[in-house]
Amino acid sequence: MYSIVDIAGFQYKVSPGDIVQVPTLSAEAEKEVQFDKVLLFSDGKETSIGRPYVSGASVKAKVSAHGKYDKVIIFKKRRRETYQKKTGHRQKYTALFITEIACGGKKEVFKPRPKKEKAQPTVADKAAVVK
Repeated sequence: MYSIVDIAGFQYKVSPGDIVQVPTLSAEAEKEVQFDKVLLFSDGKETSIGRPYVSGASVKAKVSAHGKYDKVIIFKKRRRETYQKKTGHRQKYTALFITEIACGGKKEVFKPRPKKEKAQPTVADKAAVVK
């Protein structure tokens, strides 16, 4: 199940469990946010395309962190002249963890995988290692 959602003027394809970096939002870390501007919703069998948005569809996400992208360097130079100008800037972003996608009666929530337990070595295995 996935959907295409409009967040801050940009379109993102999201599924439950995805982490998406979007332009900075005013929400605090660990808060839940909801986006209703869903452009497309698909559950694997049916696809709903909005005109412009799918009615009744929403995407819930949890703000996991705020940060900055890598620095973008702007370098201007004119040949045969002593003109060089180097500047740069860093854009801020908000990392979102997608927790739920819902449309009408259909809904998918992120479920973490159960952790596998490591098998304990038996006495026979230990004896084989010693020899």
